[in-house]
Amino acid sequence: MSKSQFSSPFHQNELVRTKNYLAGSLFESSFIFKTSKGANILTEIPEGVVDPDGPAPPDGVAVVIGTVIDTDLRVTTLGNWSKYMENTYNKPITSAKHTFLIIEPENDPTFAGDFTKAVTVLKRLQTKIAKTNKHLWLVQQNNGEDMICFAFHVFEPKTENSAPSIDMIDLPVPTECRDTVKELAESHVVRDFVVWDVDGTRLAPEAIESKLPGALVECYFGIEHRSFGGTDSFSGIINQVIILRPAQLKPPSPFKPSAAASKPFRAPILSAEQIHAQEQRAVGYFTTPISSPGPSNVFQTPTKRRASKEPDGSAQKRNNTRQGKNKDDESSDST
Repeated sequence: MSKSQFSSPFHQNELVRTKNYLAGSLFESSFIFKTSKGANILTEIPEGVVDPDGPAPPDGVAVVIGTVIDTDLRVTTLGNWSKYMENTYNKPITSAKHTFLIIEPENDPTFAGDFTKAVTVLKRLQTKIAKTNKHLWLVQQNNGEDMICFAFHVFEPKTENSAPSIDMIDLPVPTECRDTVKELAESHVVRDFVVWDVDGTRLAPEAIESKLPGALVECYFGIEHRSFGGTDSFSGIINQVIILRPAQLKPPSPFKPSAAASKPFRAPILSAEQIHAQEQRAVGYFTTPISSPGPSNVFQTPTKRRASKEPDGSAQKRNNTRQGKNKDDESSDST
């Protein structure tokens, strides 16, 4: 969907008909938290009669729309992990996550209102399942502004059913991490962080960091809840991201040179007539021009003498002219 074709009201009308849209009326009656492996996972409520011996209901997928901010944007190869985390907090490289935040969309009243509704629904879900009043990570606030935080695990343990993964040997990682990543290839695979551009093409991993900030995005995610240490932790686990509208270009700052102004100066290529006209304007007060129109179309940069001083002999010509005028004045006075 191109930028010119995208319509917020039309797209909203499509989303509210689904049970996955957080701001829609069907969401809260369609999902519930189920306990799995020590965590509570948002799960889809099955329709009709449930077979106890049948397959488990699928994990729930929520949908919300917001604007990505550059705060805590960590979507490069190793996401939020660094050697500092390993050395200081004993966090292994397998804990690496891509993380980003979205806020209420600017200049889009349709989805701005829906974002507020979505945050309200998330807060109600947290209250229903939480054991404390301290709810971390998923819904955050900064200076009174609500934000939703998302995460995506970079690595996952390798299994027999693991899909083909990106070759870890080719991952662009810092030099100090290369050996660790190569060793990890024996036991883990790299997960695909799926981000779709406005035209429906999938973004290359190296393009995600530049495309997300400021973009209006549609986020598909699951929710995981854990209680520990007197707090309740909620994680928004990203499934995929769709860019609905790219970031708006910001006007250049008057205090910083523009990209064009910072480029090296290159003199324009002028015609012989243009060169001659410039020279005539520059030395119009002299008796004869420096040159006449010719075949050359290469701009000649003035020398320091030409740019700042008079050509050789011009001062003498002017003095002679002034001396001749003085003699004429004297002769007229004597008569």
